[in-house]
Amino acid sequence: MSLSRKHDLRDRLICASQLPGYIKKRYGNPRIAFVGFQPAMIERLSRSFDMRIIDLDKDNIGKKKFGLTVEGPEKTGDLLSWGDIILATGSTCVNKTVNRFLTRKPVIFYGVTIAGMASIHGYQKYCPCAH
Repeated sequence: MSLSRKHDLRDRLICASQLPGYIKKRYGNPRIAFVGFQPAMIERLSRSFDMRIIDLDKDNIGKKKFGLTVEGPEKTGDLLSWGDIILATGSTCVNKTVNRFLTRKPVIFYGVTIAGMASIHGYQKYCPCAH
């Protein structure tokens, strides 16, 4: 494994391990509507919070992951109604679904894909290992 891949994996694990504390400090014990599939984050969050997951990847939809069933995009409205906060992949800005998640509920974007857009628009982002 290359050095950069080792750092990337290490950063994702550190990022995921800090996320539950970040959420508890800011929101208490919310129900989390998780958009996208980031396994390390989901594994850590599912230990501490009620959560549901939606994803676009057909290989994930309907599968049990960390005790949770990954739902498809047709469940987005229900998921957003159910959750107290939304954690959404930055890829939503690339696949043009980002506006669906900018609701009256708190939304936290994760991943580097949204970093620039989040800074410009003032969106909350979680990326403690960004370099």
